[in-house]
Formats: sequence, structure tokens, C-alpha cells
Amino acid sequence: MRKSSKAAKRYAQTLYNSLSIEELEKVINELTLVNKLIKKDKCLRSVFSSPMFFDKDRMDAIEQITKELNLTRLCKSFVLNVIKKKDVDQISDILTVLMRFYLSAKNMAIAVVTTSALLDKEKHERLKDSLKSRLNKEVEIEYVIDPAIIGGFVVKVEGYVFDVSLKGQLAKLREALLER
Repeated sequence: MRKSSKAAKRYAQTLYNSLSIEELEKVINELTLVNKLIKKDKCLRSVFSSPMFFDKDRMDAIEQITKELNLTRLCKSFVLNVIKKKDVDQISDILTVLMRFYLSAKNMAIAVVTTSALLDKEKHERLKDSLKSRLNKEVEIEYVIDPAIIGGFVVKVEGYVFDVSLKGQLAKLREALLER
């Protein structure tokens, strides 16, 4: 495991162990906003990571972010701690691990479905029910539209990939023909 992954897991584990599920959901939402802001604003990112800036500059930046995003005191202190330890680049990884802990605690999974066009309501519900019965968890579906898969869909959930796309079937057919 990478050093950064270990640090992200430690941060996420600390947050997870110290919060209720409801508090955790709020912190995840707030950290997501902070992460988007830091990723989007190159100047802000440099304030947090460059040694050219003083701690006072970082504190001022955090105060401004707290006001703009209406962050809770808990989220503010967590972000400050991450910044003081010069781990601001870890926030994305922390969120990933924290979201995994949260989903596991709620017995939920998020499936990413790549399809050439959005599924109608009936197909969406059938897919959701099928995934729910296969995983024994509640499932939320996020769609990614990719016309290149031609038809069908590809489902990625909890390390599994279910490819029932026309593009995937053609690739399997090509492999089978090349083996002969």
C-alpha cells in the first residue's frame, strides 16, 4: 500500500470512528465541497502546499472557505489538521476511503453504469433490483453516457465489472477469432 493511501486510510478511519452516521454524511458532503474548491483553484492549492506562505495565510484561507461553504467546526478543524500536516493532496483519497466506510455501514453500494443512452425508468428499476439481489445491498446508480459502447451497458460496482455491452461482446468475439 502506498504511503499516501495509508495516510488517507488513517485520516478516514479516525473520522469514521469519531462520528455518527448522520454526522459522517454531513462531513463527507462538506469535505467534497472543500476538495472541489481546492482542486479548482490553483492559487488556493498553492497557499496550502507551498512553503512560501505562512501559517497565518493558511488560517485566513480556511476562515474564508469556512464562511463561503458554511462548514461545521468539525470539518474546519479536520481540514486545518490535514493542512498543518501538509497532506492537503490527500483529501480526495480520504474522501474515497471515508465513502467506502460510510456505504459499508449503511449496507449500500454505488454502481457506475456506462451506457450509450439513459435507461428508461422500467429498465433502471430492473437493473437496480437485479444488483440489489446480487449484492444483498441497497444500490444507487450513477450513469455515464458513452456512445462508443454502441448498445447495452457496463456496470462497475464493488470491484465487479458486468459487461453486457455490444462493444464488449464484439471484443470477446474478436479475441475468440484471433485465438483460432
